[in-house]
Amino acid sequence: MPGSTLSRAASLALPLLALCLAADAARAQDGPRLRRGAFDVSVAAGAAHTTDWYEADARDGSPGTGPALALGVRYWILPQVGVRLGVGYFGGKLETPGQEHTVHNVHYEAALAWRPLAGSDVPDPLRSAYVTVGGGAVTTSVSDAGESECTAGQLPQNAVCIPESSTEAVLLAGAGLDLARFGRAALFAEVSVRRYASPARVIVSPLDGQPTLDSPPPPAPDLFFPAAAAADRTANTLSGVLGVRVDVGGAEAPAEGGGLPRSGTLRVLSRTAAEVYLVPALAAARDPAILCRLRPDGTSSYFLGYADANVEITRSREPQAYILVVRSGDRERRTRVEVGRGTTVTESVDLAQNSTPVCRQ
Repeated sequence: MPGSTLSRAASLALPLLALCLAADAARAQDGPRLRRGAFDVSVAAGAAHTTDWYEADARDGSPGTGPALALGVRYWILPQVGVRLGVGYFGGKLETPGQEHTVHNVHYEAALAWRPLAGSDVPDPLRSAYVTVGGGAVTTSVSDAGESECTAGQLPQNAVCIPESSTEAVLLAGAGLDLARFGRAALFAEVSVRRYASPARVIVSPLDGQPTLDSPPPPAPDLFFPAAAAADRTANTLSGVLGVRVDVGGAEAPAEGGGLPRSGTLRVLSRTAAEVYLVPALAAARDPAILCRLRPDGTSSYFLGYADANVEITRSREPQAYILVVRSGDRERRTRVEVGRGTTVTESVDLAQNSTPVCRQ
């Protein structure tokens, strides 16, 4: 069944995410946070509610609320723009006259993802906020559908017919944000809505008295029941999930207008494990509080990575003045550095000897 398949997929994905987290802990100081060209994988669980599939004799037929699972992979072409591939599951219970049926739905989609505030200086949760728009398909299966086929000639003149299995095109819209970050991992929340044609088929009685289907169902065993008056609906499924997302690859963002600038080089070495930020001096002069809002976030354009006695950060930068911030725990050091064309600036920082309390906002 689709539900058990998704459950097995989730049970495999959770150890994979745990492995990614362990690898991240070992690599946390190997380089910069990833911005462009970054992949992330996610697994999430929550609940979903599906609206009416049909209306028959003043009764509404809806699978209602059930569990939801989701697996996804995103690739960020730009800090703000990416693509997403996902597969998920949501379930429910459908009541028909005298019976209750378990409904399984598996959806698979491709979508565009947009982080409008990536790289800005807004608080952390808003920087990671994203919206997705896309489409795909949803496959629905209904338990205990019976042995009859959904064929007009075999049914009453007015009836509702629900295929045992059907696949419909689906439109997707969603939004989410990170609630907390732990290195390259994040706890996130997401809401989404999927719109698709109802799997229910309605049999109507035309003027000549011969029942016909409003749309032909697939040749499979189906569930049907008579109804004096019936109409199908367009289904909408609203889901909300909590999950874990892990950054697993990528490269540092290139400068605007081309590749990484090669006009100057900055080398940073810290005697203790520390976060390293580089803020243009002009930006810091316009908004001094920006230095209090720095976070080790993959959406930040100022975070360079982690450095310690064994890991040196070396970056090419445009020739201009910067404020170098090296931070560990509740201590930090700020240094003004001038990067010149064709020159290398080396900064070795000892926070134990020369530092100030961290400023946070």
